[in-house]
Amino acid sequence: MAKTALMDEYNAVAKGYEMAITSGDHHGAMIIAKQVSEFLQSIGRDEKMYGDGDKWTTAGDLLEYNKRRIESLERSIYSLQIRKTNKRNHSNN
Repeated sequence: MAKTALMDEYNAVAKGYEMAITSGDHHGAMIIAKQVSEFLQSIGRDEKMYGDGDKWTTAGDLLEYNKRRIESLERSIYSLQIRKTNKRNHSNN
């Protein structure tokens, strides 16, 4: 599978995302995911990122995936905030 120079740039922008997720740093992961979106929006949806022959993943494909990633992070962060609030309320009773 071939990758383009843009994919290398994408990987540099996305660096640290997996570590943030595995360490439970959802806010840090959100910052990285938003930086990835900004990068992908700046290069154009049809830019080839990686692939073979006629089958390539474009910046638009990665942008759509990243939008779903951000939505999932937002749900996770909201859920964690609710849990923290509930814990505080139960410990105050």
